[in-house]
Amino acid sequence: MTYPVTRFDRVATVQARIGWKALTADEYVEDGYVFLATPNIKSDEIDFQNVNFINRFRYDESPELKLRPDDVLLVKDGNTLGITNLVRSLPRPATVNGSIAVIRTESMHASYLRYVLASDLIQGRIQAYRAGMGVPHLFQADIRKFPLPEPPFLTQRAIADYLDVETARIDGLVESKRRLAVLVERARASQADAAVLGQDRPDLVPQSKIPWLGSLPASWTVRALRHLASGKDGLFTDGDWVELPHITTEGNRLIQTGNIGIGRYREQGFRYVSDASFSELGCTEVRPGDVLICRLAEPVGRACLAPDLGVRMITSVDVCILRPGKDVFAPYLVEYLSSGAYLAYMDAIARGGTRDRVSRDQLGAVPVPLPSLAEQHEVAERLADLRRRSDDLAGLLDRQIQFLEERRHALITAAVTGQFEIPGVAA
Repeated sequence: MTYPVTRFDRVATVQARIGWKALTADEYVEDGYVFLATPNIKSDEIDFQNVNFINRFRYDESPELKLRPDDVLLVKDGNTLGITNLVRSLPRPATVNGSIAVIRTESMHASYLRYVLASDLIQGRIQAYRAGMGVPHLFQADIRKFPLPEPPFLTQRAIADYLDVETARIDGLVESKRRLAVLVERARASQADAAVLGQDRPDLVPQSKIPWLGSLPASWTVRALRHLASGKDGLFTDGDWVELPHITTEGNRLIQTGNIGIGRYREQGFRYVSDASFSELGCTEVRPGDVLICRLAEPVGRACLAPDLGVRMITSVDVCILRPGKDVFAPYLVEYLSSGAYLAYMDAIARGGTRDRVSRDQLGAVPVPLPSLAEQHEVAERLADLRRRSDDLAGLLDRQIQFLEERRHALITAAVTGQFEIPGVAA
């Protein structure tokens, strides 16, 4: 079936804030009138809890943006352009910031209108508008021209009711997949912790060198992290010298804190230092297989193996380099430095201030439980296999979630454009 098409401005109005009348962040108040931002409308249910508040004067300044039940909200600015939501109820008076347009239907069913705006019919237009823009923005004049399929009002309501049920079912499946992914990662982390802390061994004995651990296998030793390094002094080295004048767009790759994940190297933030700066500043070169440890949260102390990027590598000030000695297997050390018990210990000793950080002396004094080199290899290989299997399962769940989300989107588009009969609606 084909529904007649109308224009947005014939069935609804759109209001949005042009600027914000000199409001500054320091005008936010502890309690008052809810001031919704884009993160508050990303989920299916609007988040009225984690919000900023404004005073009554600011709230009353824009009466047209005082929210009502059945208002449709549309993100009109930024990278999340096109996100929609529906005000089903108002736990307290609320308005929106400048990134959100308030759409008020005059003759169209509000929930149906929200679904139309979420469909490919409108989202495709929105993406076309944003193409080529430096800062994505949707103009009110463009919104008013949107073509909207307009079946009879009772059909609109039936479509909205049908989609409420079907999308809720799909959302439930997606949420169950996400919970399962969390459980998979927790199970992997628990097994990994037990292995690198020796807690899966039967020969545990009390020990005092790591008070927060309590016991270790009898044959294991405990050494300070700095004493695991090769070289004369075993000291960590990092690039205190790295300042903006030395940064270039090619040359020696600069590894920064954002590149260090928990047990994984993250490829992001491409920065370089020239050969001249490298020589002038006496940089320490990172070798593939070195252990890179981050002194900054989140979380502090996380570590990964240095990759082979095919270029000379160096580190920024808060990334330390540890080149393990012959009796330490680097992948095992990284597994230990990724354990929950170690990261909790590091969080406890991190200094405060604006960002949690540990000094190199604090990091060098961290105790590390060590089995024999052969057992380090065995544990690391076992955990690498465990991580591969966990990653495979996580990847499968991610693909299933993507399929469900694509199915949800296709269902909305098909329903609002009349591509199939809605149960209970006469043809």
